[in-house]
Amino acid sequence: MPFIRKCATQSNLRVRVLASRALTGVVSNEKLPAVIRGIAEGLPCGSSEMASTESGLSVSSSTDERDGGGTATCCSISFNAIHGILAQLNSLLDSNCRNLNDISKKDLIFGDLIQLLWKCSWIGSFKLCPCPTLISSYLRILDCMFDIARTYKSNNVVRIKTLMLKLSSECLDREKTGGSTFYDPTVVEVHKQAATSFFSCVFGGTQEASEENHLLQKLAPASNLCEIINDDSTVGLQGKLEQEGNLHALQGKIMSCISDSSYEVRLVMLKLLHQFMETTNSNDINISVHLWAKANLQPLLMELLSIEKNPKCIYHILRNIYSWNLLHFVNPKKVHDKDTIHVGTMDCNSVLSFWETLVSLSSFMRHSKTREIVLCCMGLCIRKFRLFGSSICIDQSYVEENSTISSVSSDQWERWGMIYNCIDKFIILLKQHSASSEPVNMRKATAESVVASGLLEEAMPVTSHIHNDQIPSEELPSCKTKNENGSGSIAEMKTINLYGLRVLEVWFTCIQLLEDEDCGLRERLAKNVQSCINSYIPRQNLLEETVPLQVETVIKSSFEFLSSVFGHWMEYINYLLKWVLHIGDYEIAHGNLVRRVFDKEIDNHHEEKMLLCQICCSHLERLLCSPSWVVPLGSQDQLQFKFIRFLGSWRSRFLHKLLIFASDYIKDQGRTDWVGGIGNHKDAFLPVYANLLGLYSLLQFPQEGFHLPVEITEENKLLSPDFVHLSKIIRPFLTNPFISNLYFLVTLSNERMLGISPTHTEQKPREVSVSEDFDPFFLLK
Repeated sequence: MPFIRKCATQSNLRVRVLASRALTGVVSNEKLPAVIRGIAEGLPCGSSEMASTESGLSVSSSTDERDGGGTATCCSISFNAIHGILAQLNSLLDSNCRNLNDISKKDLIFGDLIQLLWKCSWIGSFKLCPCPTLISSYLRILDCMFDIARTYKSNNVVRIKTLMLKLSSECLDREKTGGSTFYDPTVVEVHKQAATSFFSCVFGGTQEASEENHLLQKLAPASNLCEIINDDSTVGLQGKLEQEGNLHALQGKIMSCISDSSYEVRLVMLKLLHQFMETTNSNDINISVHLWAKANLQPLLMELLSIEKNPKCIYHILRNIYSWNLLHFVNPKKVHDKDTIHVGTMDCNSVLSFWETLVSLSSFMRHSKTREIVLCCMGLCIRKFRLFGSSICIDQSYVEENSTISSVSSDQWERWGMIYNCIDKFIILLKQHSASSEPVNMRKATAESVVASGLLEEAMPVTSHIHNDQIPSEELPSCKTKNENGSGSIAEMKTINLYGLRVLEVWFTCIQLLEDEDCGLRERLAKNVQSCINSYIPRQNLLEETVPLQVETVIKSSFEFLSSVFGHWMEYINYLLKWVLHIGDYEIAHGNLVRRVFDKEIDNHHEEKMLLCQICCSHLERLLCSPSWVVPLGSQDQLQFKFIRFLGSWRSRFLHKLLIFASDYIKDQGRTDWVGGIGNHKDAFLPVYANLLGLYSLLQFPQEGFHLPVEITEENKLLSPDFVHLSKIIRPFLTNPFISNLYFLVTLSNERMLGISPTHTEQKPREVSVSEDFDPFFLLK
């Protein structure tokens, strides 16, 4: 140990650091108090003067020994030796003392050490010590002691905090004494450590909150700080302190760090603010800090975002904005807390300006973490926009029900058009970043953004305003506004239906993310989706907190919820059909088929897609056969004829998709001798079964006894040659029992709908077996 301690005070910095680290392994718990005290006694006490010697810079210090009659002692010690002593103390505290189980021994160590540190506090003073490296090392020791002491409510925590606040506050007020005219990394390190030490006290929150408030009140000016700290009687004056003084002092310290010329200091301050947000709901949080944050944190962060140029600082500003709004806007514990400023309290123009800033950042930022947090913050803007969207639904319905009322102003229409364009942009980004080819962290950010946007919660409110009087279009329409004679209108669709389409798009994107390969993403998103659904289904509320559902169950519940909400809407039927058609898309795989047999990831992927396909088709069959669709069609009006034609066109699409796939696949893979037939190949099974299932679901509409118009019946008969062609080309795939049974049901349903006796179904190949109890939705059992 003596040799290691001697090495720890050498002139070489690397040797000192390595020796200090090596010391931790040779000091036992029994000797730890004596070793720490012995090392700390080597620090020079009292006032200091710097002198030049042959060995370099040294410190001559004099200590007044009052208990010995006023004698003085002098010693000479180099800055390197002082730094070595501080490095040894820091290593022993951070490793040995932190892991010490004996609390009484910890308190003994801290009691002795803080006494010695008080005597040599000039080392940590920005005014008295000329060496920045020593100042930062001294503050780091105090910070480590404070971090350990407050975990077990040490009796010395107030004394440690007092000294740390005194020295760190003095350093933060350095501009009053003049700063360096050139960049000095050691000075920057001091400022970083001072900010960390000061705000770990202020933001940390301990059982000594009242004492902390007292100290914070007296931190400005720093010249009076020593007098306040040394006066024990001031502790009882807490009741006389004004809260405005606390807030003013805190504001000054934060602005001093957040506007520092060195980005390293700004970065440390932003990280400390984020740590504060993580403990902002703590019962022992400083009241003054909490009051300051409620009224000033959001405006401060928004102002910083507009002027900050450093990419790292921009990321942490956005992370703080998102975390703060996650606490007080997305998941608020106090719903009616009007004093807290967040994105939800901002006006529309301010949110639009924030949105434009985020769009600009997403266009040129290349750092992945920044792009992720930008997407999350976009979700906050959309959450605010959806409040405006809800008001649009109400206003639009009111205007349509009262035709004599004049339309809203063109300015309002223009603003609403901008809002919907923002929602369009947001949905495009969600679909882009939810793809499986995106990095997992970006997909996680997409899931968080979906939840933060609140669009999932809009399904129930918007369904009472949508209009079911238009045949669905092929593509998702864009939102554009046009003004004529001072009045505005949505060019492509009615406002309410357009908003409902956006909500549907977000729900289907969310369901896609629930099938993600990342387990953590699926579980967190499933919990949020389950909470959203349960908020509208009271009977399941008992399960929300205690029994988290499996992801597969949440997916099924999501479709049940959407069908109950949007089941009467043609656009929802169209979305289900598009989903099935997308699942049935195929890409002929090339390579070793035998090797692909054992690819478990492909097996899982196909099973997940097949599950979604069967869920969609089961809901299609149920909805199209439900009274909500069959009964209104009895009126035989023009719109209903168009809808029946619309379903007929979808039947044609599925049928032609089957014909094209079967032809291409047999041409490409027909020569391969596949065991059990080509229908058992995984790349063939999913497209064939998915398209057959979609066709089967559509053929269940209408029910028996409902008579189609003559022109539509003739139109469906035109598909008969295609069915005949399908019966020939699909024959190689019928060796798969699932495909053969489903094909039998499809053919039977088609002949039944057209009123043809089932003669063709009796002429089946010998190798085809049909089970009477076959369930096309076998994965839903």
